Formats: sequence, structure tokens, C-alpha cells
Amino acid sequence: ARYPRVRYIRREHCGVSASRNAAVAAATGEIVVFLDADDFWLPEKLEKQVAYLDAHPEAMLVHAPAKNFYDGPEAEMTPRQKQLLEANMDNYMASCCIRRSVFETYGGFSENYPCGEDTHWVFRLRAAGVSMSHCIQEPLYLRRIHDSNISLSHSKVEQASMMKLMADAIRQVRKGSKD
Repeated sequence: ARYPRVRYIRREHCGVSASRNAAVAAATGEIVVFLDADDFWLPEKLEKQVAYLDAHPEAMLVHAPAKNFYDGPEAEMTPRQKQLLEANMDNYMASCCIRRSVFETYGGFSENYPCGEDTHWVFRLRAAGVSMSHCIQEPLYLRRIHDSNISLSHSKVEQASMMKLMADAIRQVRKGSKD
């Protein structure tokens, strides 16, 4: 809120999807990026990703691998935190730099899922034929592992749940829905 070039929007807790959708609706630029409150960007993230999009007008979005980190004592890490720390984060939605037109064409995040909304959104884009192959092959997003990660609180996302997300995304694309 203290930065004059940043528009700060405060909302009561309404879930990550509703918050992201409100931010996209309020955005005025041609490019949309997300940064979760507990994570970091490397200083060159935006510069490199915007330059990539400028050089590749066919790209709807560009991502970069995210690197997980834990900033507490290693001895206090749970087995699940250790597992998340080593997880492959090559195509992490939060690390993307996205053209605004993607949201205008394909819609925002479904507010029907308490977790997995970003996975659902990516499935919808893939089902619609949006390329996810545009990537800068270096970590530019740092994802903090801590006790409150949604990935920890919803650690038992079953294969059936992922299949449901994917099937729902495909159905929505086929019927032309953006939700």
C-alpha cells in the first residue's frame, strides 16, 4: 500500500480464486503475474519474462521453474515438508507471466474448489489448446515451504480428485464456459 505505483486491494477472506479473479479484473496492464505473500521473485523475473513475451508474440504465457525453500531449522521439517522441498516445480502457475488476453478469452479461476483451482485453470487452458511450452529454463520464483502451505493441508489430493478437476475443465471448454 505504501508504493504509489502499486494499487493495493484489500478484501475479506474469500478464497484464493476469488481474490485472484478480483485482482485480474482490477488490473489495467497487458500482463498479469501473481506473487503469494510468503514467496519471493528473483529480481530479474519480470524483466526476463516480459522480454520473452515481447520476443514471442505467439506465447500466451511464459513460466519459469520455481525453487522451493525452507527457512526454518532443518531438524524441524516434517516428512511432508521434505517431500515438498524436493518437488519438481517446472510448471508452477504462480511463476507464470500471463497475457491479460488469456483471462479475457478463457476466464479466471474456478471458485468451486478449495484447492487445486490453479490446476483446474491450467487443465482448462491445455484442453483449449493453449501452449504451456514457453519457459525460461531457470528458477525465477522462490516458493516457501512452511506449516501452512495449502499443499500440506491438502496433502492427500487423490488421483480421483485430479481426474475430476481435469474432466471438469474439459467439459467446461467443450461447452464454452469460462468459469
